[in-house]
Amino acid sequence: MLGKHAIDTFFVGATTPGLWPSALETIAQDLGADGATLTNGTAIPSRVSTSLGITSIVEEYFTLAAGFDSREDRVQPSPDGGFVGDFDNYAPDEIERDPFYMDFLRPRGFGWHAAAALSGGNSPLVLSLKRRWSLGPFQRDELERITVVLPHLRAAAYAAQVSLRFRSEDHLHALTAIGQGGLLLNREGRVLAHNAAVEFGDGLSLAEGHLKAAYASEQGALDRAVAIAVSRSPPSELPAPRAAVLHRPSGRRPLIVRIARLFDVAPNPIAQARALVSVIDTSTAPVATSDLLRQLFGLTPKESELVLLLGQGHTLSQAAELCRISLPHARQRLKIIFQKTETSRQGELVTLVMRLA
Repeated sequence: MLGKHAIDTFFVGATTPGLWPSALETIAQDLGADGATLTNGTAIPSRVSTSLGITSIVEEYFTLAAGFDSREDRVQPSPDGGFVGDFDNYAPDEIERDPFYMDFLRPRGFGWHAAAALSGGNSPLVLSLKRRWSLGPFQRDELERITVVLPHLRAAAYAAQVSLRFRSEDHLHALTAIGQGGLLLNREGRVLAHNAAVEFGDGLSLAEGHLKAAYASEQGALDRAVAIAVSRSPPSELPAPRAAVLHRPSGRRPLIVRIARLFDVAPNPIAQARALVSVIDTSTAPVATSDLLRQLFGLTPKESELVLLLGQGHTLSQAAELCRISLPHARQRLKIIFQKTETSRQGELVTLVMRLA
């Protein structure tokens, strides 16, 4: 059956984005093309998956040709129609004069397309097949033959969208269950959804869909955390993710914001959510570890060590011994810790640590 491999590999790619390049390669070959892309809405790198054989050309496209691609506005396949070819949108003499076709595609050996919409709306999901110039354009009978796969691909795209949406919403429900705020971010770092535990306005707010800290001095850390989570680069090429500590105008204890990517580095046009944000209110919710104590309250490593030992139930004398310092030294250090953590008694400090443990 024509398109059998295309149908069988499409859903695998939709739910496992790391397999999209090889899946699109199979789809292209099965449907008589030399490459394929899958795009969600506007063609920008984070919204496009590319088959293996044309990766370098697509990278050049975004660097050199995206600004004069006449197809971006002109080719609008219908989600109810079939594949459309170049001559459904251009007369032959128009292609011969078009800079995108003649100055970018033809020197790279390509030039012919067959495009179909798998879904509609403001951000249509479009599968575009690419063919080498020397092989000639897709003919009408070819377009009609490969259109038979579209009902299967559209059904798979819909099923994958629903599945991925539920999977993302499950993350929000899980955070709600442990008393943490949760938000989903799209590829551009904009908030798609959030759970009921998120309280905007005191330490964290939204500005045109983006997360905003209450204090400008803390915005950079928040922006870096978002950028790392939505980046297309492999984790090894990025800075280590760090929590952003956001102080609150109300004077309540800070918020801790952690952001993690939901998928691997391959773009997935079908998945809307790219990253998961957890928001921990340290005045009410449990958090963790020495590193967070240092970030939250500016404690030194030695001060953090002493605090954690007290939180584990050791007396100050025992903690001093384990820290290999004298008891008077421990008492002096504890006074500094009280100042930094805005506590006044050892019991209050231990309660705070238990809440953070």
